[in-house]
Amino acid sequence: MIETALSSHMANFEDAINIVLQNEGEKFTDNPHDPGGATKWGITLKSAQAHGLCQTFDQLKTITRQQASNFYRQYYWSSIYNNITHQSISTKVFDTGVNVGPIVAVKYLQRAVNNLNVDTNTPPLVVDGHIGSQTLAAVNAADPAKLLDEYRKFQADHYTSWVAADPTERNEFLKRLLNRVQSC
Repeated sequence: MIETALSSHMANFEDAINIVLQNEGEKFTDNPHDPGGATKWGITLKSAQAHGLCQTFDQLKTITRQQASNFYRQYYWSSIYNNITHQSISTKVFDTGVNVGPIVAVKYLQRAVNNLNVDTNTPPLVVDGHIGSQTLAAVNAADPAKLLDEYRKFQADHYTSWVAADPTERNEFLKRLLNRVQSC
């Protein structure tokens, strides 16, 4: 009985994956300016090969929404996201992790928490890109709206800096990336 009551306040994979797959899109792409290379549903060929999802471009092109969802549940979502009490935070970190890598996404989360706690007596989190018990407790104790705003600053700065490093090759991505910052 207690477990059921608590689980209703935890993040839900199905809510999060719908946003991730919407942001990634179902179209197969192989843009030479995209460091991910060939992708479908945001899954790179390299990642699909590493996890046994598929081995060739042609196989990647045929990945279904359900296969992508299963892939992300197993290799990205992990049980840790289920323990974040605020769906908006869990979805944001998950979506960012799919786009820039989970370790980078969690580092932004830890930095955002530290920024919110700068004027408190709370010791800062170690920014290591892993959601341990201290990070989880701090995230769940934070005001979700303020944490999301702070997180989005790190995400937007990342995308803007990435494009600025090679504007000729990357400028085509900026609008879509900045839209992603606000998408969840």
